[in-house]
Amino acid sequence: MAKMIVNEISNEVREAGEFAIIADESKDCRKTEQLSVVLRYLLHDSVYESFVGFVPTSDLISDRVSSQILCQLERLGLDYRLW
Repeated sequence: MAKMIVNEISNEVREAGEFAIIADESKDCRKTEQLSVVLRYLLHDSVYESFVGFVPTSDLISDRVSSQILCQLERLGLDYRLW
């Protein structure tokens, strides 16, 4: 069910064409670091902020964090490159 919802969000983001990424670090109950990833987009004159998943991370070094966010976007089938 969660996969279906994330697929629907991905479809909406592709339809919107442009989006912003909101990511924040949090620890789960086992103290494992993870990134929460949210996409913000405008569709049919409404702004949406949709949670698309947690990404496990071993550290918060900027290169690794950005790489993990980009991998998440690729898994969602979203093009993050500018023209």
